Amino acid sequence: MNKHLRYLIYRHRALKGLNFGQLAELSGYRNRSKWAIKIYNFEREGVGDDEMVSKVIQALEIDHQEVQEAIQKDYMIWEKWANEPVPMQMLIRITGVIIVIRHMPPEITSREAAIEYAQNYAKENDIRVCLVLSRRESAWIAADGHMSISQTKPGVPNIPFASVGGKQFLFNSSQDSFPFTVLKS
Repeated sequence: MNKHLRYLIYRHRALKGLNFGQLAELSGYRNRSKWAIKIYNFEREGVGDDEMVSKVIQALEIDHQEVQEAIQKDYMIWEKWANEPVPMQMLIRITGVIIVIRHMPPEITSREAAIEYAQNYAKENDIRVCLVLSRRESAWIAADGHMSISQTKPGVPNIPFASVGGKQFLFNSSQDSFPFTVLKS
């Protein structure tokens, strides 16, 4: 995420010959090492809060137009990704950090049928279910079958996740091992 904005900040930081600590200080942060790590993580992974990114952009005196162009390019990449079709699947939290991914049976192909299936599954098993309808939209279904729909936006997970050591993960116990995906640092 934020590939173009990250590179823009990196390029301006490098042109000015600043290390992360110097940039943190220039951005107004007193705890230089803490914020240097956060700025480094933004450049590396594209994850950081808007206030920090804004302070860094101001400290580097990056032109507003350059920033807007980078943000627009990043948004277009996200839009393309978000519009790619994905199979509908249910995410079921087993424990605080273990989430089982359950694929829809092959005969369920419509959104309405998937919602009905997930609602029945939640009621029968007395559990909450997140039904991923697309990369943009998820249905959150309570154990009694009541449902709400959520829409995602860039950088915001729209599925259940676990947070361990400040990083957000999606764990999958549908196999013999427990592979995971880092969602956000």
